[in-house]
Amino acid sequence: MSTGSFRLRLCGRLRLEIDGERREGRLRGRQGRLLFAFLVLHRDRPARRDELLEALAPQEGAAPQPGALPPVLSRLRAAI
Repeated sequence: MSTGSFRLRLCGRLRLEIDGERREGRLRGRQGRLLFAFLVLHRDRPARRDELLEALAPQEGAAPQPGALPPVLSRLRAAI
């Protein structure tokens, strides 16, 4: 278990710092930031795939693209 430091700012410009290293740049793009924010805000429970896809939808009522989720999750895992 890591005992390092973790800092996060979701209001305003996203900022993610782990053990003194800035990592928000690794989230690469709007979808990575959206998914990260969604997961942080809902960290008290498991998130379903359909919820994650809805979080990535570009606008209200837009059809989520299932193929968009795996690469975004992969980049998110690498970033954190």
